[in-house]
Amino acid sequence: MILCLTGTNPYSFDRLVREVDNIARKHKVFIQTGNTNYIPENCDFLDFEENSKLYQRIETADLIITQGGFGSIMDALDLHKRIIAVPRKINFNESLDDQIELVKYFESKNYLLGCYNITELNKMVEDCLDGKIRFNKYTPESMIKVSDQIEKYIHILDSKN
Repeated sequence: MILCLTGTNPYSFDRLVREVDNIARKHKVFIQTGNTNYIPENCDFLDFEENSKLYQRIETADLIITQGGFGSIMDALDLHKRIIAVPRKINFNESLDDQIELVKYFESKNYLLGCYNITELNKMVEDCLDGKIRFNKYTPESMIKVSDQIEKYIHILDSKN
C-alpha cells in the first residue's frame, strides 16, 4: 500500500494529490489530502486523520509519498520507510517557503528520494516498489555524533596503552 501525506500546510497541494490519484489506478493508495482542493477519484482519502491512526498507516505502508515538510518526513524516517518526498514550491502557491532544501538534505544522506518534477513521480514509485532504489537506514545525527565521540575516546585510550 502507498500512503501519501500532504501535511498540515494551509495551502492546497493539488499537483501532488492529482498525480498520486493517477498512480492509484495501478496501486492501492491512501491519501491524507489536508487542505488540498482536488478530490481523488481512484483511492481512499481523508482530509485529516488523528495522529495515532495516521502513524499506524505509516507503519503498514510499503511506500510513503510525502510533501517536503519536516514532520511528515520524520514520522516516515523513524519507521524506516521508503520515502519519496515532493517539496512544496512557492511559485505554485503551495507554501510560503520552498521545501527543497530539507528534501535535498535528506536525499544527500540517501534517506529518501526527492521528486522535483512531478511528471517523474510514477517512475520513481515503480522503481521504489521494484526494489531498484535502496535507502540508508535513518540514524539521528545526534546518535552519530555521540558514537563518533565514543570512538575517538576509545582510540585515545588505546593509543595511551
